[in-house]
Amino acid sequence: TQSVVRETKEATAEIIMSLFLKPIESITADDVKQFCEQRTAENVRIEYKKDFSSKDVSKQVAKEVSAFANTQGGLILFGVDEDEERRPKLPLLGIAADPDPAQRIKSICLDAIYPPIVPEVQTCRLPKGDNVVVLVRVHPSDETPHSIEGRTEKGISVYLSTPPSLFAPTALALAEAGLVTPKTRIAMEKP
Repeated sequence: TQSVVRETKEATAEIIMSLFLKPIESITADDVKQFCEQRTAENVRIEYKKDFSSKDVSKQVAKEVSAFANTQGGLILFGVDEDEERRPKLPLLGIAADPDPAQRIKSICLDAIYPPIVPEVQTCRLPKGDNVVVLVRVHPSDETPHSIEGRTEKGISVYLSTPPSLFAPTALALAEAGLVTPKTRIAMEKP
């Protein structure tokens, strides 16, 4: 019985890690489905988005991507809805594939984030219908902090994806390193 439990835990960890480590071009809709079947709740490294529902899609994408790049990296899955416990809902419904959501995300990251970020993006067509799930994999950046307003006289906004207990020490470390000014706004994107 213990070996079955251990094997199940190992298989679950392998599925979760596959989206983080598998070559992005090799990830399929079946990989995403298996990942979502594990019911891993959103956390500081995983974000589910039902669609591009924000009033300002560019800001929505830029905040999430920059928050992950400024911290430990992470995954954003567009086309995956979540329940009240922040776990993925099944079946996967996806989002419309037209216009090209992957290109849209890449363009936003190049245009709306400073310094620009180039995340890995994979579009996975769902087996039924024309909808897709878009996986955005963001690596931790060596060029932090990334902001979404650019460097202007109004200042910059820096987003972090970090547990609340690490927010203050991280913000303080950025300030001590001279990476923020009195016009810098540092915000926690997700708990």
